[in-house]
Amino acid sequence: MILKGDKIFEYLSSQIIQKSDPSESSHWRKYHADFKFTGDGFSGLSGFGGCEPPYKGLKFIFHSLFQTPYRKIGAKYNSFITLDEIAKKITTKQSRAYDLDVLRQVITLSMLSQRLGKSHSNTLVIGDGFSSMSSLINLSGFSKNLILINLSKTLFVDLWYLRMILGNEHFNEKVFLTTALEDLSNYKSDIHNRGNIIAIEARNQHFIRELSIDVAINIASMQEMHISTVNKYIADMRYSLRNSKNDYLLFYCCNRIEKKLPEGEITRIGDYGWSKEDEFIIDELCSWHQKYYSTKPPFYNPYDGPILHKLVKLKMI
Repeated sequence: MILKGDKIFEYLSSQIIQKSDPSESSHWRKYHADFKFTGDGFSGLSGFGGCEPPYKGLKFIFHSLFQTPYRKIGAKYNSFITLDEIAKKITTKQSRAYDLDVLRQVITLSMLSQRLGKSHSNTLVIGDGFSSMSSLINLSGFSKNLILINLSKTLFVDLWYLRMILGNEHFNEKVFLTTALEDLSNYKSDIHNRGNIIAIEARNQHFIRELSIDVAINIASMQEMHISTVNKYIADMRYSLRNSKNDYLLFYCCNRIEKKLPEGEITRIGDYGWSKEDEFIIDELCSWHQKYYSTKPPFYNPYDGPILHKLVKLKMI
C-alpha cells in the first residue's frame, strides 16, 4: 500500500496505538512510554531531540554565545553559512528553537557536502528527529530523492514536522509511505523525479534492500538499537548495491563508542557489521559531538561517552 497526505498520518496514528513496536530497543521502550498523538500535535516527546520554543531575549543571547565554538567548527566548511540560514528558516517554520541538536546536523551536512559534493540521487536517513536532517537535505539540494526510515512513533513526528517545511501541497505530492514491499516498484519508476521522499517504518527496514542508495546517514541513533538491528541495516545496505551502478555505498555513521541500554545490553560501534573490504574515509572522534553546553559551570560538559564518526565506503560482500 502506498499512502500520501493525511492517509499517512491516519495510518501512523493507528500504528502507535500498539503497545510496542517490534523494532524498539529498551531505550525506545523507555522514551516512547508517554508518547501520545493529540490530534493536532504530540505529547511525551522525550528522546527525539530538542523541541523548545524559539529562543528570545536573554535566552537567545545565551544560546548564541555558547554555540560559538560549534559555529567556528562549522565555518571551516564552504556550505555552512548557506545551511545555517536554511536551518533558521526550518526552525522558524516549525516554531522550535535553533538548538545544539539542529546545529550539529548543520555542521554534519556541511562537512558531507564538502567531502561528497551535492546532487546525489538517493540519500537514506536512518533515524532522524523532528525531520532536522531530512529537511536540510531536501531544501539544500544535497540529494534529489530522500528515503526516511524510523520507528513508527518517531517517523510520525518526522513527517509531521516535515509537512510544516514543505507545505500541504508539496507534502501531498512528493511524500509517501510504503507499507508493502511490492509497492516499491511505484517508487522505482519515479526515482529520478526531483524531491521524492519515501518513508518506511523501521519494522520494514528490509525494504531498503530493493532500493538504490548513494548515501546513507545515521547520527546518534544506532547507539540506541540492538546490535542485531544495526547489523541488519548494514547488511541490507550492502544488499541494496545490487540495484546500483556503483560498487560501494557511502555511509556516514556518528555514534557512541559504547553505550549501555536500559535493560543492560551494551552496544559498541566497533561491533557494527564492518568488513575488511570497506574503505574508511573518516574514522575519528567527532569534534562537534563530544560536549553539550548548559547554564551551570563548567558550562561545557562531555556526553556520557566519546562519540566517533565514520564515513565509510560500504562494499558488497
